[in-house]
Amino acid sequence: MTVIAGILPAVALAQTRPVFALHGGVARFGPRFLSTALVGAQFFVTSFLLIAMTVSWLQNRHLRQTGLASNSDPLLVVENYAALTGVAHETLRAELLRLPGVRGETELSSAPWIGAAGDQIARTPEASATARFTLLYGVRDDFFATFEIPILAGRGLDSGRGDRPDPDADHASAASAPLRVVVDPDFAASLGFATPQSALGELVYAASSHRPYEIVGIAAPRRLNISSWAGGRAPSMYLPAGDTNYHVVRIARDDVAGTVARVDAVWKRLAPNVAPAHRFVDELFESAFEVNMRVNQGFVGLALFTLLISTMGLFALALLVVGRRAREIAVRKVLGAKAESIVSLLLRGFALPVLIAGVIAWPVAYVAVRGYLTQFADPIEVTPWPFAACLALTLVVATLAVGGQTWRAATPPPARALRNE
Repeated sequence: MTVIAGILPAVALAQTRPVFALHGGVARFGPRFLSTALVGAQFFVTSFLLIAMTVSWLQNRHLRQTGLASNSDPLLVVENYAALTGVAHETLRAELLRLPGVRGETELSSAPWIGAAGDQIARTPEASATARFTLLYGVRDDFFATFEIPILAGRGLDSGRGDRPDPDADHASAASAPLRVVVDPDFAASLGFATPQSALGELVYAASSHRPYEIVGIAAPRRLNISSWAGGRAPSMYLPAGDTNYHVVRIARDDVAGTVARVDAVWKRLAPNVAPAHRFVDELFESAFEVNMRVNQGFVGLALFTLLISTMGLFALALLVVGRRAREIAVRKVLGAKAESIVSLLLRGFALPVLIAGVIAWPVAYVAVRGYLTQFADPIEVTPWPFAACLALTLVVATLAVGGQTWRAATPPPARALRNE
């Protein structure tokens, strides 16, 4: 790489005419625009990575705001694989609800933030019907109260009202009977309902199995999954769970340690030969969120590294340009030009390739960040300000990089540059 990078200046110097050099001329290292284009290419990559870094950081901040501190009390997830532990879910639920400091309890088929199922849902069972990918959460009674998710219309799920599937029913009749579900407003909008309330009482169908679902409630949006397989924002559907392996306990905030100790005591009494396995919902979120943090840290490192390289390249270009234009600057000063106007003239020349490179990077970065955001179940909106902020940052860095050289070129007495003429 050193040899390849040194070929152009080596050939240019070897072909310099002696008479031109002896008369005080300045040897030209190829076309003048070449060095400017190289610096512009560097700032193109820098602008792209800075935008990617900013959007990634904004998405991560949004995930933290929506995924953490959403409840007034901590939520503890207790794993119970009944076939292995021998502890019936009904027994564990009753024991947990009797504990002081437990304000609510529910069950889920998959742990929050770790896993979720999904299916294509349509308004009609026909194969030609337009289907939308939906995240499916298997839950039990008191899910919405435990997670403090408001019911906007209708009601929540209640096994006492026949919402839970009959375990004794045969498979054919169970598959044909409508399963009552709760959806969020995004689900209603994605399937073309005029308002979320207009979806109440309507039937929707799984595109794969044609199983009917009856919408009995509309819940406020609450994401319990980071990733999306829908290529962007994914709506949510909550349905009565058949098998559940996770109990979620809402613990009073003023006695977290004591309540967790009492939960462990209950578990040791019910399953003395099995170690208790529990984690807070916030800890599960952090585990799922770690990959996104690594991605953002990678963008930060690459962006700062390329910004450093681009700044060094621009600084080298400033040295070259100032050397080439020393006599021009001297003549301008002899004719009455002030140092401030010369500095402004030089800075505009250095800022132009940075500005052009940043603007050219915008559409490329927009397509890239839109593709990046499609992996999230709750992506942010792409707004113009990250693009404008990154462009402003590169212009400020470019100005600081060449400001000293331009000022030194504009302030010396013109006689110093014209002495050899």
